[in-house]
Amino acid sequence: MNTSTYQSESSGITDWKKSIGRVIRTDGCVFLLCTGGRATVAANMQKMVFRKNDLAVLTSDVYFSVSEVSAGFSARYVALSEPMLEAAYYRITSVSLWDYLHHIPILRLSPEQRSLVSGWLEQMEWILTHLDGPDRSVLLNNNVYNLFIAINAELGKAVETKIHAHKDRAWDIITRLWSLLTKHAVRERSVSFYAKALNITPDYLNKVCRRAYAHVAENTD
Repeated sequence: MNTSTYQSESSGITDWKKSIGRVIRTDGCVFLLCTGGRATVAANMQKMVFRKNDLAVLTSDVYFSVSEVSAGFSARYVALSEPMLEAAYYRITSVSLWDYLHHIPILRLSPEQRSLVSGWLEQMEWILTHLDGPDRSVLLNNNVYNLFIAINAELGKAVETKIHAHKDRAWDIITRLWSLLTKHAVRERSVSFYAKALNITPDYLNKVCRRAYAHVAENTD
């Protein structure tokens, strides 16, 4: 499958027209705020809708592809590299936050949250455009850290109840599957290949995926 790669330390507006049928890849993290229309996407093989006022947080371990976009679709984005994010990641101690964003990378925002995220994107764009050197890195890291802390605070107890209530061997298999997909999906698309790598049968892998994604679908309603 073809890929669309966001340039690190960049910002802008995208309509995803050239990304249809492609996998969105990043070596760090891409933050996208949908500003118009809607897009049908797959996040870790789970079909989702990315619509106006939604925020997508795409880290390097999220397998994310675009299948179609509506007329008028647009999204503002900021893309950062892994080295630029390391300091912020190191300061985040909430494992449940990373679990949530890995399974559900598209967040539905309230009008107030949307306004705050829009302002955050404007700050990030200004820093990327106007600053250089150590000050740039410090401000970018602090802003990313603040955003993740805010997301974690808004999710609150829902993170624990929606993710950890269903974490069992099935989720362990799914997590390992996503890791394999990020490495081999361009060359390997056979279910049997991934089942063999996970030491399970293709039929069991299919059942595990159905079970896991049923829970994810409930969480995205």
